[in-house]
Amino acid sequence: MSPFPDSTIKSELEILSTDQRDSYKIIDFMRLKFCSVSNLVPIFPKESFISRIESTGKKELYSVSHLTREQLTDFNYSDTMVRFIVQKLLAEREDIHRPLIHKGGSVRRIPKLEVTERVVVPLEEVQYKSTEKIKFYDRKKRSNIVKAYRRDYPSIKGQL
Repeated sequence: MSPFPDSTIKSELEILSTDQRDSYKIIDFMRLKFCSVSNLVPIFPKESFISRIESTGKKELYSVSHLTREQLTDFNYSDTMVRFIVQKLLAEREDIHRPLIHKGGSVRRIPKLEVTERVVVPLEEVQYKSTEKIKFYDRKKRSNIVKAYRRDYPSIKGQL
């Protein structure tokens, strides 16, 4: 197995281990039709496979979940089920704006969501043994390197 996506590139890197095999981070982006979630505080549901729900604007929000390969193809973990769970949780919340159905009435609209996009991010990472010429950095080290050298990182702002 080559560590590179192109099969013509060959390497002699030795594989040490494979972490989080068949694990995926799922981000479901949703849009509200009637209500507003601009005041929504992040929700961390305990009774479902969803780990976080957060708003990104007045009518947009997203949920994050971590699934296995088998769960990805199971309807019980689909974007439709995410929509049902999030709608139910939003209906129970006090920090969302739910407009009245009829002017002068007292009945408020029920939050209705539509899933606009589902992003599936594989979490599997192959760990390679470093060699004399090639230094392998795991995901955490790579992330720290990117943070240190990016333009808006606070540790180097004052040095420029």
